[in-house]
Amino acid sequence: MHTAILAVSLCLIASVGFLFNDTIDRTIDEANNVHRWCLQTHLDLLLFCSAVSLNALSILISFYFLGTVVGLSLLGTFLLVGAYSLFLKKIPLLGNVVAAALSITPGLIMLLDVRFEAAWVDLNSGTTATLFLIIGFLLLLSREIKFDEFDEVGDRIGGRTTIPMLFDKRSLGVVYVLLNTIALALFIFAVATRGDHPLQINVRIAILITTVIFVLMISAYRSASKTMFYKTTRLVMFLIPLSIFFSF
Repeated sequence: MHTAILAVSLCLIASVGFLFNDTIDRTIDEANNVHRWCLQTHLDLLLFCSAVSLNALSILISFYFLGTVVGLSLLGTFLLVGAYSLFLKKIPLLGNVVAAALSITPGLIMLLDVRFEAAWVDLNSGTTATLFLIIGFLLLLSREIKFDEFDEVGDRIGGRTTIPMLFDKRSLGVVYVLLNTIALALFIFAVATRGDHPLQINVRIAILITTVIFVLMISAYRSASKTMFYKTTRLVMFLIPLSIFFSF
């Protein structure tokens, strides 16, 4: 029940965040030839207000059923989502860091509260869980920077300065390689040394999954298609929790 309440609350926060962000970024998205929902009609306004109201209700329910720590974490996440859309994303690198951090919010909150220990698979009292959160953060940070590279035209029109505007292609490549290499090295270490199987099996699982991820990442970062990059990196994000299922 606790996990379900947390999941619903985070989904509602994410929904409002996307709706609000898409409204703020309407001009930028149109310049990037991306067409998303935004506040244009009274029905749109009603939908947005309803989503915000549901958010407030879910956070109050979380305070009651999940406690102060989780309730404050959800409230802080909701406020951070709004701050990101309004001004944080306009600050080079900080916007990418915040976006990546928001993406691992479920794991961070579950790590803070012992009642989610069963759902978090009791990964060595949180040490391994922390490793996987760092891995996810690094991969997502690289992904967010790459998205800014795809969206550079619209970002310039919207007056937003991003990392791809400050670095050349070669320097960006170094950034991507560095972030992803550290993430994959930590992934191999986490699975190989902390998995529940004998060391040899853990190493084989780690190498197999890392090889698949590596091939997918090369394909994604070489692609000129934002859609292909999005879908391929989503697959990578699926493989990592899948490896936890097989290894722990």
